[in-house]
Amino acid sequence: MARITFLWGVIFLAVPVFAHAKDYPLEFKTLSASEAKGYDWSYGAIKMIVATRPVGLKNEPASMSPHPLYGNFEWPSDTTSLLFRLDESQGEGKGYDCLILDLNHNGDLTDDAAIFPAANFERRSAFEGQESTLFGPIKAPASKSIGISEPIYYAVLDVRRDALMKLRDRQKTANAGYLGNLRLKAAWCLETTVELGGIKHRIALIDNDANMRLGVLRKARPSDGGWFLRAAEGDRLLLAKGESGAYGFPLPFAPILYLGATPCMATLAADCRSIQIEPWPEPLAEVSLLKVLVGPQEVA
Repeated sequence: MARITFLWGVIFLAVPVFAHAKDYPLEFKTLSASEAKGYDWSYGAIKMIVATRPVGLKNEPASMSPHPLYGNFEWPSDTTSLLFRLDESQGEGKGYDCLILDLNHNGDLTDDAAIFPAANFERRSAFEGQESTLFGPIKAPASKSIGISEPIYYAVLDVRRDALMKLRDRQKTANAGYLGNLRLKAAWCLETTVELGGIKHRIALIDNDANMRLGVLRKARPSDGGWFLRAAEGDRLLLAKGESGAYGFPLPFAPILYLGATPCMATLAADCRSIQIEPWPEPLAEVSLLKVLVGPQEVA
């Protein structure tokens, strides 16, 4: 049997030269609930829900449900977290319809507003035996505003009906199994149109990890001798050719941005009001993978 060996090589490419760096103003855009719930724009922050109170929760309002559910979003990119609680405002078995997020990060849920399901949104899930509820819109704290614009978020709750029944039957939490998860998703983005070589490209930046901070780079992490990118880490960038073209597959937000075949450096302003596009200043390389037939080799 022939043996196939893969060889790789690095080809250094010249950096194209075009106009100097230019700042492009970013326009704030609010997404619909349906756009935010889907995955075309962002993945969001996701956390499994549990029936045990988190260690960092100092105080909470009295719950109407005998089994409130909890969780704590965590972001490795900036070591921040966000506590939450889910309650059944109509009583046990009526459905989890009240969400509280610790938006001021003080561990006290008594000073945070209750968030209820979005209007005219069905409680249904794509997965059998699971119930889905959309909460929001959720306004980010004033400190997260971009100019006069207020970032908006939604939270998608997916719960397992069989696991909830075990809780209601007063079985031990350990026997309830997987209860479900809560996913926090951005319902806003920043857009601009960049013109390069006579071709216009529409760009959208979105808070993919829903940490209420834009401009987080998505970094590859080592794992089992290889590298991987976490879908829930870092922000996303979407590109469309032309001012009216549809956005393509979401890309990780990174310093290097290809507009067509042209490598550029994209730098987001500290106030998120503009983005600077300039020629990529460093040498680039292209990795080529070659398949080579080495053989034949006899196999016993």
